[in-house]
Amino acid sequence: RTCPGVCEPFQDCEDNLCVCEDDRLDQEVCDALGAQCGTVVDLCNEERTCEDTCAPDEDCENNLCDCEDTRDDQTVCDDVDAECGEVLDSCNVARTCDDQCGAFEDCDVNECICEDDRLDQEVCDAAGAQCGEVADGCGDLRTCEDTCTPPDECGGIFCGCEDDRLDQEVCDFLGAQCGTVLDDCDAVRTCDDQCEAFEDCVGNLCSCEDPRDDATVCDDADAQCGEVLDNCEVERNCPGVCEPFEDCEDNLCVCEDTRDDQTVCDDEGAFCGTVVDDCNEERTCDDQCEAFEDCVGNLCSCEDPRDDATVCDDADAECGEVLDDCEVERICPGVCEPFQDCEDNLCVCEDDRLDQEVCDAQGAQCGTVVDDCNQERTCEDQCEPFEDCENNLCGCEDIRDDQTVCDDADAECGEVRDSCNVARTCDDQCGAFEACDVIECVCSDTRLDQEVCDAAGAECGEVADECGAMRICADTCTPPQECGGIICGCEDTRDDQEVCDDEGAQCGTVLDDCDGVRTCADQCEVFEDCESNL
Repeated sequence: RTCPGVCEPFQDCEDNLCVCEDDRLDQEVCDALGAQCGTVVDLCNEERTCEDTCAPDEDCENNLCDCEDTRDDQTVCDDVDAECGEVLDSCNVARTCDDQCGAFEDCDVNECICEDDRLDQEVCDAAGAQCGEVADGCGDLRTCEDTCTPPDECGGIFCGCEDDRLDQEVCDFLGAQCGTVLDDCDAVRTCDDQCEAFEDCVGNLCSCEDPRDDATVCDDADAQCGEVLDNCEVERNCPGVCEPFEDCEDNLCVCEDTRDDQTVCDDEGAFCGTVVDDCNEERTCDDQCEAFEDCVGNLCSCEDPRDDATVCDDADAECGEVLDDCEVERICPGVCEPFQDCEDNLCVCEDDRLDQEVCDAQGAQCGTVVDDCNQERTCEDQCEPFEDCENNLCGCEDIRDDQTVCDDADAECGEVRDSCNVARTCDDQCGAFEACDVIECVCSDTRLDQEVCDAAGAECGEVADECGAMRICADTCTPPQECGGIICGCEDTRDDQEVCDDEGAQCGTVLDDCDGVRTCADQCEVFEDCESNL
């Protein structure tokens, strides 16, 4: 038959009896019980002798060395919220507290109790009050004798004439928009300045004059197009012109590309990944790559690390499409001018207009001009006998500065001609990875993928180059690290106490699987110290 009895964890079953055996050394038993001295009993109720760790001037009481509270007197008092008097510390020793009581307070046990026994008028006189109520030394309100004589009235605790309206209420009543006015008691009141920066205060009224020109008014209103009102409610016309694919809505050029994602991708020749549409919004393409193919530069095939612009540059292609080293068709970013055709990947110029049509298009009234293909054309002389032909205009002068001419032509760099056909040099607004193409900054980041990754400090994942194209970085993470974004890192998802429990720690700090320091809940008793997390 099987006996139902079960021995304790520290007992063995020998000859059908539960025999107790605690094989720990004496000091191990003492340490487990937090004993600093004396004798204790182990799990089998056997007496064990503990190493005496007490100092020569200490006694052993209940297996602990005698008591000492190391806090100073005021710290002991602060810990029990005592404002005055005496308190006992944790070793039952009397400690004297700093007296924090005020002039009108007495110490009652350890609390400051306030009592101001002066008469009401004595309190009022001490405060210089002529009427009303004042607070005594304990914060209680006392009623003062009213000594005011007409027409004075009591205001607070003093007598005097009082127009209790706020400054702005007085100003509003008098119709004042700015400056200062007098109230019913002849006191000076300051009005809120309701004038705009361009207005002056004249006779407490704002006089309006907005000295800004149309362009400045539009810029200050963040208006790109249309009409706006200046600060004097005068309508101003904004000189900005929206792009062909933009509409002017609420004075802003609003871009809208109505094509669906795949149509944008098809128009861009993208077989996978993401592209940006005409409004610079990211679109996601259907992945048309086979299982063995990678998506590189929106194309499926072997990996030619060069971007489209680099492939085209290496092939001396200005426009159209070329094949890269993997026989993948690449679309060249170059765009021919409206008067050019793309032939064999080169922009070929042909301006078939008549001479006078070229002259009219450029606003030339006389002299010679060059057409869009840089060919000289002779213009019909439209000048009066008394006019000279200067810069293809009869007595013409364009008073705009160079940059204004460039801005009106939406030129980011290079040279443009003003309304008098005078060449104007534009400020170069191109960035570090951009080059000036006629008057437009074109972006080209020719670095290899890993060069872009190294510059961004990426250890893995993907980063965007200076032109916004995503580049794939080599994964340099080693276990237990994983790639998080573009940085390798280790993550132990357990909370602090789970790590401590798994390590068998009752107190102190331990390291998790990623060598991070974790703090354990202190399970020690008041008389126990934390040693080696136990």
